[in-house]
Amino acid sequence: MPPPPKQVFWQRFRRCFRWCRITLLLFVLLFLGSLVYLNRVGLPEFLKARLVSELRARGVVLQFTRMRLRW
Repeated sequence: MPPPPKQVFWQRFRRCFRWCRITLLLFVLLFLGSLVYLNRVGLPEFLKARLVSELRARGVVLQFTRMRLRW
């Protein structure tokens, strides 16, 4: 005998909620990992070039050998 429709709905809802929660936690972990990576290694060259060019356009002339994110 199949389970009642109300029970099937809650089973599907819990499964969907579980996958959404796992996905959200993975995105948070990925975000934190990327912040730690950028803090340790530094900004990639293409981001550093964009930042330096924007600062130069605003009148600030700087040169960086290594640009890192800090907390």
